[in-house]
Amino acid sequence: MRHGETEWNVKQRLQGHKNTPLTREGIKRIEALAHRLNKYTFDAVYSSDQLRAVETARIIMQKSKLDITKDERLRERSFGILEGLNRDEIKQKHPEIWERMMARDPEYIFPEGETGNDFYNRTVNFFEEIAENPHQNILVVSHGGVLTMLVRYIMKLPAEAPRHFSIPNAGFNRFTYADKVWLIETLGDLSHDENH
Repeated sequence: MRHGETEWNVKQRLQGHKNTPLTREGIKRIEALAHRLNKYTFDAVYSSDQLRAVETARIIMQKSKLDITKDERLRERSFGILEGLNRDEIKQKHPEIWERMMARDPEYIFPEGETGNDFYNRTVNFFEEIAENPHQNILVVSHGGVLTMLVRYIMKLPAEAPRHFSIPNAGFNRFTYADKVWLIETLGDLSHDENH
């Protein structure tokens, strides 16, 4: 799952490794998602260690006795000096970085941030590791970028390819893994959200 909506999501600011709280609407939508997930029994729960993901995981799992395992590999990509800025501010203050962003060069490192390849590799490393886990149903709460990397990995999409799918806040995403093959069962489903 992607975390619930935050104040910076509303303002379209890059969050990266910075923390901003969930909005009231974000909490409401996660509560609706939690209700939808009641029919599942989870064997393990993992979350990014960033506040917005941990808060989301706590809301979803509030009736469960399972511990939430926090993992740094589930963090959003670090955008370094761009964190807190929106698209227009990046274009205005850092036009050369904006051009590199639009080129989607996986080797480019944002100043004080990380490369697309490093982000991709840590994401894939996490999911491949838990895929070999004996648990059956695993809940993972993370970020839009992390889920994008997983979809790219499963579909063998190159890092520089434009993204033609949506990963909404509080959307339901279901992946299965069997015989060393990943499948995307559901992506970005918001049918639990009455406002959608």
